[in-house]
Amino acid sequence: MAVVMWLGMGCAPEQAAPQEVIEAQAQAQAQHLECFKLKEKSCLLVDGLCPPLAQHEVCTITIGMGAAPVTPAVSCIHRKQWLKVRLEPYVPYARIHFEGDPAGWLFEGDPTDVVKLDRWTPAWCGKVSGNAPRKGYPFRVSSGTEEGQPGELEVVRDPGEPEEE
Repeated sequence: MAVVMWLGMGCAPEQAAPQEVIEAQAQAQAQHLECFKLKEKSCLLVDGLCPPLAQHEVCTITIGMGAAPVTPAVSCIHRKQWLKVRLEPYVPYARIHFEGDPAGWLFEGDPTDVVKLDRWTPAWCGKVSGNAPRKGYPFRVSSGTEEGQPGELEVVRDPGEPEEE
């Protein structure tokens, strides 16, 4: 009887979960590293449309200094596409807070609504979740330049997705 219980405990779901979590984290880390190899592209509306990115491209928002520290100030992106936020070399640090995402639905993997960058980590990549509601996600940037600079990331309808009625 004790042998049966011992064998049953070896197959318990709690024992398998940590390995699955580790594998998922490793896959997310590998994808994250791949993001940094993609060609940066500004994600601006073109003729009122948000063009999809090619497989080798990543939507990029740059934090700099001057009159327009967030470039582009308004970006658009489709779900399941990569977003990269990076600092210009002369900006010492930045904290980007995406508002309107308290449940962590905006990004896949390790969901966050705050991105912290500094000279040791001057760029961050995240994949927009396939479950992210289509809407604007305003964000504020606190950095070594001006405090509270605004920006907005708009998640738009995916190509081929049926219109909502």
